[in-house]
Amino acid sequence: MQRRIAQVEAASARIRVFHCAIVVGLAQTAAYARAVFSDGGEITGEDLDRCVAERLQRQRILDSGRDITLLMTEGALRWQAGGPAVMAEQLDHIADVSKRAGVRVGVIPWTTPVGVFPLHGFSVYDSRVVMVGTRVATAFLTDPQDVTEHEKLFGELEALAAWDAAARDHLARIGADFRALT
Repeated sequence: MQRRIAQVEAASARIRVFHCAIVVGLAQTAAYARAVFSDGGEITGEDLDRCVAERLQRQRILDSGRDITLLMTEGALRWQAGGPAVMAEQLDHIADVSKRAGVRVGVIPWTTPVGVFPLHGFSVYDSRVVMVGTRVATAFLTDPQDVTEHEKLFGELEALAAWDAAARDHLARIGADFRALT
């Protein structure tokens, strides 16, 4: 699946990713990705190593000059995967990603009142396809109405987020909370 997603990303000039429950894959560290892929114990050993390596390989696109927007809720950033040290490292990494040319990272703080309630994460590629991943399957939506609906939802979520230095301030605060747990 990581290879298939990488193919869609490589064919896209504009990538927009939102997640409400986990750190988006394009910003995950190896330790965080290992914790995510280990969920349920179904992927182990060499298969787990391969999944993590493929996830990290996909991140090369962050330096490709594409227009990439990564958006997460504070709840996703506080969901402790792999322990406090893994999370502190993960938050530092997201802050570093936010400084790359062509990449925007947004954080929707828990203190922000919302009027939109996404039920899942999703990625929009060039206004032509939306990828929605669930626990048991990944769907690629290409119907123009589905794509338009997700673009509208992304825009509403985007308006709720802190960006740039303000996002990095949130990341630093959350990282400090994890460091206090170690």
